[in-house]
Amino acid sequence: MRHLVRIFEIALLATVLTVLAPTAGAQDSGLAFLAVGLDAESLALGNQAAATATGALANFWNPAGLGGFEGAQVAASHHIWISDVRTYGALAAVGLGKEWGGGAFLSTTRFGDGGAQDSGPVAPGADEAEFLAIGVGLGRRLGSQLRIGGGFKVLSEQLASSRSFGYAFDGGLQASFMDDDVRLGVALANVGEMGTLNVEPTKLPRVFRVGASVSPFRIVNAFDSTLLFDTDLYAEVSHNSARDRTQVHTGMSGIVLETVVVRVGYLSNDDLRNWSFGAGLQAAGLVFDYALLPFEEGFGGAAHILTGTYSF
Repeated sequence: MRHLVRIFEIALLATVLTVLAPTAGAQDSGLAFLAVGLDAESLALGNQAAATATGALANFWNPAGLGGFEGAQVAASHHIWISDVRTYGALAAVGLGKEWGGGAFLSTTRFGDGGAQDSGPVAPGADEAEFLAIGVGLGRRLGSQLRIGGGFKVLSEQLASSRSFGYAFDGGLQASFMDDDVRLGVALANVGEMGTLNVEPTKLPRVFRVGASVSPFRIVNAFDSTLLFDTDLYAEVSHNSARDRTQVHTGMSGIVLETVVVRVGYLSNDDLRNWSFGAGLQAAGLVFDYALLPFEEGFGGAAHILTGTYSF
């Protein structure tokens, strides 16, 4: 058993390191939705969570966040994009002992009137499109500071009457220091291939992310140690091979009385949007998050993302 675990760890590390190989010749992908976060929290912070995602949301961002997860968690999300583009997501995670955790997710993006734009989550020029991803993940905690994980997903792409299927692997690492006040993460997503659609296969948007989060400031009640106010700063750099594009993601959040959260984010090198905003409410295992993504004038207004998470 210990030999199998070691092989698993080495394979995941090798997967992450393959991002160092050149990706020349990548083309834009109709499966661009695989590079857009499923949840309102990460999108409000500039579309980033490689260092911080845990539990159910780790299925999408970084499967290392499944390692050492305790209990169980489910999440559901709805994206209202520009035009009539809609994305739906369902995610789950469960603890598998003290070190292991597993999860699964399903996401689908659809549009049907030809109004999607080039920087949106679907391919331009299609009159009707549907994209589907179904995946599973497994993570392991290594000591108190390091987590490692991997995932596998099955993909489906349909444009008008043509459909293709494919697969992809994800892998990642997370580390935390100073009682989780400093968190680091690296993740590589969508390493795989698609079947032929019309004339040729769609190239997957392989995305490599390196991120960090710090908690620089908090206010604690001196009488009972209640956390009155807490802040977090986020930064991430990503490279999307399909678009040959590198982006910087930055964000900041503040939480009052461990209940109400406000967020702001910035995404560089994007043609249609930069700033993002959000808020959340959490109590008794329930978390409701909302994100607002303003698009440039003339592209159908803002996008709205709603996410609900329940831990038990």
